[in-house]
Amino acid sequence: MSVDALPNFIPMRFVSFVSLVSLVSLVSLVSFVSLCEFVHQMGRCSRGASFYRNGLFILH
Repeated sequence: MSVDALPNFIPMRFVSFVSLVSLVSLVSLVSFVSLCEFVHQMGRCSRGASFYRNGLFILH
């Protein structure tokens, strides 16, 4: 029984690893796009821009 379970265990770990990597890359892509839009909106309104820039530097 353990011989049958081992081949099934390795692909499931590989699949979960691949899904985790794709999820992380998707989240980072979405956050990067939202950050770019945030910077665009920040450039349009000059009021409070320096405060938001300081906040972005703190986040980085």
